[in-house]
Amino acid sequence: MVPGLAVTALWSWWTAGARPFGATAYAAVGVPACVLVVAVAALGVAPARIRRASACFGSRARAVPSRVRVAWLVWLGAVVGLEAAALALGGRSRTLPTLSTALDHLLASQASRAVLVAGWLACGGVGLARLADASRGHLR
Repeated sequence: MVPGLAVTALWSWWTAGARPFGATAYAAVGVPACVLVVAVAALGVAPARIRRASACFGSRARAVPSRVRVAWLVWLGAVVGLEAAALALGGRSRTLPTLSTALDHLLASQASRAVLVAGWLACGGVGLARLADASRGHLR
């Protein structure tokens, strides 16, 4: 566990320092993507496992109450509407900032970019763990 966290922290810091759209940045994103593909393949992509994972995710999705789904859709609609309104005002409004404007400020330092990269890697790891559980027919 600790070596994995250390590798993730170092990888995130290195990735955050890479020049955008350069070969290093592409490698920094491509290597974890390839690791994810290899890990998914190692889990086994046999049709039976895919059917079990699909059934498990489907049963969990059907169990979500309609009011929760509606709440998420309203929240998503509000976010999209706010972003559209801010962009319609020119995208640089100080009173109504866009998500991209807020992220520009957040991505100003290498440390904050490293935290976001670590979060991106964690999301991939959690997704892979859930896929592994679902392919065995159960989720946490």
